[in-house]
Amino acid sequence: MKAAFFPSRSSNTTATEEDRELLRQHDSLKRQDTYTGNAGVCNAVEWVSTAFGHKLVLKAETNKSEADSVVLSVVVKISQSFLDAGLFRSSEFTPELKDMRLSAMGIVPGITLFDDEFLLARKNIEKMLMGVETKGKHHPSWPLKDRSGDSCIKFRHRVFTERVDRPSDEEVTNQNERWDPRSDDAVDEWTETIQKYHPQEIRAYDKNGDLVKPTQYNATFRGAVVRMNFNLTHWRTVQTVTISIVAMRVLVPPSSQRLPEVKDPFDVAMDQLASRMNANKV
Repeated sequence: MKAAFFPSRSSNTTATEEDRELLRQHDSLKRQDTYTGNAGVCNAVEWVSTAFGHKLVLKAETNKSEADSVVLSVVVKISQSFLDAGLFRSSEFTPELKDMRLSAMGIVPGITLFDDEFLLARKNIEKMLMGVETKGKHHPSWPLKDRSGDSCIKFRHRVFTERVDRPSDEEVTNQNERWDPRSDDAVDEWTETIQKYHPQEIRAYDKNGDLVKPTQYNATFRGAVVRMNFNLTHWRTVQTVTISIVAMRVLVPPSSQRLPEVKDPFDVAMDQLASRMNANKV
């Protein structure tokens, strides 16, 4: 399955062809009003009030209240990722599995062609976020800094939407294979949740434009340079803003030198508990 908005390409390429492909991607992005690496992108969009908060739309829309949220784009390197579908379980952060989010952190791509535009994109996104009033504990620009204060862009994807009917046995089997919950507890909770909620895959594509299964998200995207399509939303009930993934496509695959593994918070807590128990035995 190919991504309609990303040009597909053969996997049999040389380095020179890869460079040309990056140039084509860059040229395509620069011609788009919604590329956040363009200086004038903020002039093309505006916030519109909705029942849930605010959405960002194109100023050119004639009926802004009925218009879809504008899809913005940026090129980033995925430095950290909790896109691993197999880690599905409720936790102290997500007491109910139906509220699970997948997330990814984008940083400077490390490619001269896109590096300065990433920094400009982050400034433009911050300007957009500051354009909507929030009264919650989070500063509007919170998705643009990591814990150490360094520049990044934090993306997320809400997995579940409410169903209108029960899934068939065949659909349950298919979803289990694509999402692969890995423990008995996770399987039980997952199976119960998908009776009422439908899991939404990310429109995620590899370097060749082929759709990536949820079980392959981390292996495909962590450490890769990607073109990210996203939208911005302000949620009135929780007084925060989110940067939600619409689609993503690998431009440069992860290098052979893997990034350090980022452990699941549940596993970290279990390791710490085991260490304390072993210490008490001594």
